[in-house]
Amino acid sequence: MSSDERTPTLPLPVIARPEPVKRRRRWLWPVVIGSVLLLAIAAWFIGEAIAKPLVSERIRAKIVDELSLASDQELTVTVPGLVLPQLIAGTLNEVAVSSADVDLGPLSGDVTVRAAGVPIRGDVSADSITASIVLDDAQLLALVEDQVTLPVPIESLEFDGDNVVASAELDVIVSQVPVSLALTPGAADGDVILRPTSVSVAGVAVPLDVVTEQFGPVAGTIIRDWSFCIAEYVPAAATLADLRVEGDRLVADFDVDGAIISDPTLQENGSCTA
Repeated sequence: MSSDERTPTLPLPVIARPEPVKRRRRWLWPVVIGSVLLLAIAAWFIGEAIAKPLVSERIRAKIVDELSLASDQELTVTVPGLVLPQLIAGTLNEVAVSSADVDLGPLSGDVTVRAAGVPIRGDVSADSITASIVLDDAQLLALVEDQVTLPVPIESLEFDGDNVVASAELDVIVSQVPVSLALTPGAADGDVILRPTSVSVAGVAVPLDVVTEQFGPVAGTIIRDWSFCIAEYVPAAATLADLRVEGDRLVADFDVDGAIISDPTLQENGSCTA
């Protein structure tokens, strides 16, 4: 076969190289989103750390001003939970305020106030407010001496079970006889009631009527209900609801009108009607 008869050589086909596939960097999105969330959370807690003490201090200043307390009166203000969501919603879910040795005229003691649903704007009442004042024996004695007129001085007041025990001495002819009177505390129409339940003379239990008969009018002025009003020493919004002995303290519980947070007249001291 001649060279002219040879099969012609065909050119090799051109094979196109595939374009490189661009990798989608989806894996970056979780990192970016996570970083943004972390920054947001950090900013939230930084804001919370700033907002919470500011809210507490604002509440403290308002209480001191509106209740005319001493400027250096120590008050502990607690707002449970995260504050920022509550501020955004416009209502504080719970607020607790406590202070030791608050002087309210002759009435003094450790005060605790608890409120729920406290609005931070507008003339809206709180959902509920309660308060309590806790007195020790010395504070109760000072209050009783100021409010109750007795023919003989009270030597001491002590707490025994559910009762307050008042000790005094009655003059009998040429001698003085020690008398201890057990009084059960309570509240009636917003007034304090200390009601006699038993009496002992020189350490011997004696029926109440027998003591009155034997010792005459002097005993009668002691063995009676000790009742007095304390409304003039607390805000007008507060009404004494209960009075009881707990251990070595006397606890006075008050119901408080929720409108006190916006009504100046309820922030003023109440009054005692004759």
